[in-house]
Amino acid sequence: MACAIPACANEGVLGSFPTGPPDAGSATASNEDANAGNGIGPEERAPLPASAPIAIADDSTCVKTSDATVVCWGNNASCTLGNGALPDEIPMSREPVAASGLDHVRALFGGAYAYCALRDDGRVFCWGDMFFGDLMSSGGTPLASGHLPVTPPFEQEGLGEVAQLAVGRFFVCALQTTGELRCWGENDRGQLGDGTQATRYLPTTISSFDGNVVSVSASMGGAFACATTSRGSVYCWGDDRDGQISAVGKPGDLVLEPLRIDGLPEPALDVAVGAKHACARLQSGTVACWGDNQRGQLGIGTTATMSGPVQVLYLSDVVQLTAGASHTCAVRSEGSVICWGDDANGQSGSRGPSTRPQIVVEASFGARSVACGSSHSCAWGEGGKVRCWGADTYGQLGASNATF
Repeated sequence: MACAIPACANEGVLGSFPTGPPDAGSATASNEDANAGNGIGPEERAPLPASAPIAIADDSTCVKTSDATVVCWGNNASCTLGNGALPDEIPMSREPVAASGLDHVRALFGGAYAYCALRDDGRVFCWGDMFFGDLMSSGGTPLASGHLPVTPPFEQEGLGEVAQLAVGRFFVCALQTTGELRCWGENDRGQLGDGTQATRYLPTTISSFDGNVVSVSASMGGAFACATTSRGSVYCWGDDRDGQISAVGKPGDLVLEPLRIDGLPEPALDVAVGAKHACARLQSGTVACWGDNQRGQLGIGTTATMSGPVQVLYLSDVVQLTAGASHTCAVRSEGSVICWGDDANGQSGSRGPSTRPQIVVEASFGARSVACGSSHSCAWGEGGKVRCWGADTYGQLGASNATF
């Protein structure tokens, strides 16, 4: 598919994880204790500030540079390079190319076929296959409606002051600094959470939470989303055909409004969503996952699917969490990256059973962020270091041990 221009608007495994839990942390806190000891009431907790210097789409990678611009590399079939080039002009690039017109970038967010960038001034720019609405020619003639690839980055207006973004497959959710969540795009599986299956061309407020929303994540390749609240709860909505939302769901079920996930052992700080599974980072620094587990993406040592949260084995001190289509990665406080799940293309970096966490990047790298796509993953370290592993069919791994 050709991209449109809107007239408006391999590194291998460096180590393996211990065979037993080093410091599992407490798992006894209640939801009401989510903010105990920090002097902040559950309704006062603000949305987590965006701190995402690297993002991944299906077969491409983008990173924020030291001068707060953006460079991307990999597959350009959905215009994800963001440099204004159509796929027939530049089908892919193994070398970083500059995304057009982006500066003062604070954070990046990737989905299956698109990216969004959040600037320091709160403005949001997106590119790739996620444009919604009526695309008009310069003469005012309608060209297309719905979603289609768009290049270069265009501004998404009407979002207010944004703290975070979650880019799904043809839908986006924006979390405002006030804790209000607004979503738009395709809604055939209820992935917008507004109680309908109607496509929304404009950002629509999502409600039914027990407090302010503090983090949000959209499915990498699927059609559902999840959010955490100031009370430490996790809510999910959208496609539930694989039990990734409802513990009593039946195949084919849709969850049209946010549904609280029961069974978390302690309050959740944030959540990461794959194609058919989800994982929550808990208050103690441990992680609990649920949903489809055919590729071991739940990290529980088996491939048994779980309809309710189960704690990931031997994992603690997690400060950042992300999910690919069928694998999951976490950054620990000392700077290592741990992954588990689908490793068909090396995206989990596993050299043993991928159903349990293993070290992919050692602490000496100083990782501060990790991002996952369908078949590759990348870590970002202080000073702009980037290391990627997994599939490289479209050059999505970029240069080995690059710095930006």
